[in-house]
Amino acid sequence: MSDDLERIATTTKALTTEALKPQPNKLLKFIAGFFITLIGLYELAFLLVGAAYGTDVFDFILIYSVFMHITLLPFMLYGIGGFIILSLSDQNYRAVTQQAPKILFIGLLLCMVVIGISEWAHQMGILDSRFRLDWR
Repeated sequence: MSDDLERIATTTKALTTEALKPQPNKLLKFIAGFFITLIGLYELAFLLVGAAYGTDVFDFILIYSVFMHITLLPFMLYGIGGFIILSLSDQNYRAVTQQAPKILFIGLLLCMVVIGISEWAHQMGILDSRFRLDWR
């Protein structure tokens, strides 16, 4: 009898605790997915381009940002990320939003390490690629 009461009390406590958590609205979930995708794609671009160009990656990404965001393609990609996060259940959404900053920070550190190694390789003469913007 006491085991049944204890089980019922535990279940009731778990249900009320879950019910008391604020439910994220759909707009907040979409915006979170939008920005997680935006930051993730920029980190991917920094990683891939920074491996070849070193610190010139900042010039490349600036040009990319200016010219690509005139089109709708980047916004469509960010929107896809927003819709993916929007389709998650509230419990999975909380797990993703708790893990995303950690993963994005690790990605940022990885980008800085790759850019540093690439710049070192440029100084040693191993790599000779530079991003030059010649309008002539």
